[in-house]
Amino acid sequence: MKKMFQKTAVAACAAAIVFTGSSLAAQAAPETTLSPYKTWGNIAMMDEDTLLYNNLSPQCTPGEIIIHVSEDTKILDAVNGFPVSMDSITPGEIAYAYVGPIMTMSLPPQTTSPMVLTDIPADYKVPDYITVKSLEDQGENYLLTSVDGLEFTVPKDCIIIPYLTRNMVYLENLTEGRTCLVWSDAASVANRIVLFAPDADEESQTSDNTAVSGPENETEKVPVSYGWFEENGSIYFRNQDGTLVKGFIQTGDQIFFLDLETGAVQTGLVTIGDTTYDMHADGTFTIVE
Repeated sequence: MKKMFQKTAVAACAAAIVFTGSSLAAQAAPETTLSPYKTWGNIAMMDEDTLLYNNLSPQCTPGEIIIHVSEDTKILDAVNGFPVSMDSITPGEIAYAYVGPIMTMSLPPQTTSPMVLTDIPADYKVPDYITVKSLEDQGENYLLTSVDGLEFTVPKDCIIIPYLTRNMVYLENLTEGRTCLVWSDAASVANRIVLFAPDADEESQTSDNTAVSGPENETEKVPVSYGWFEENGSIYFRNQDGTLVKGFIQTGDQIFFLDLETGAVQTGLVTIGDTTYDMHADGTFTIVE
């Protein structure tokens, strides 16, 4: 796809304000932190580093948008949060893209995206990609607030896993500035969170078996042998003694099935005795007659 940079002016998505060099110099505007906007629409065309996206969201410029994909862009399955390759995307499919907040004023507008969510089932509540503002301990639950003002009730047994690392992470790692995907129900009660590393230093911070704790960011030793973790694209649960849980496990009101041989979370049809279960990634299941 030919990349068109016909103009160097930029615009903020929601406000559609164009700042020229002279007006920017003349105004002492207050410094603000702009976040990408959540949009949805059809992917029309693509090449190895570009998506042509037909935006249907009123939050941003409607119609065609060129999204430049970089090594920092995460293209993920909306159900399980696993990476999706560009060549597996079907032109015309619905996707959610976090774009901007800055766009070129070319036709069509061009921007970048930190997050594109694909493979979305019908009537599925797509997870929210947020930057954490605060995590407040409210006793039985946490209150997770994003910099954009979104609020989530987070049960203390909510599943949280790191993105593509073996490091253990905990809800207390949801500190200001961290980015994550939050799966939640209609009442904004979180049931699963994928936490992204902020930078290359994240590996060294967690590889010594420490976790960030409390508002003062003090560190304390935490056991890495217990809880949910991800390895080679699969999710597991490890007991405190280091053994893997296998079979059914319940966390809160969610029930998952862990493969009887490997211990990996299994979705789809699972037959135990004379009963077949259809296990869903959100921790629910149905019994197949």
